Amino acid sequence: MFGVFYCLLIKKFHGKFLIFFKSIYFILSFGLKKTLIILYQQLKFMLFSYLYKKIFHPTFFILFKIRINTPFLRIRMLEVQILLIVVMRPSCLYCITKCNA
Repeated sequence: MFGVFYCLLIKKFHGKFLIFFKSIYFILSFGLKKTLIILYQQLKFMLFSYLYKKIFHPTFFILFKIRINTPFLRIRMLEVQILLIVVMRPSCLYCITKCNA
């Protein structure tokens, strides 16, 4: 019953209300400690995804997103950064230095 109510809230509200109701849903489903861990991971991923969209080429952002989202590849952020820098083509490096200069 609560799942149906939650689906109706997703269709009805957007923005701040949706985030608020999602938080209540997670607390009721998983408990407070698990909810805080999930929210922290989502915020961290949003921050890193924003930085990679602004700095790196979009194709490498997709690679970064796939590597983080797959549960069997638990790679640390630093290792992902090193991997992305190594994989990048020289033309992309030129584009980044030209755009950021």
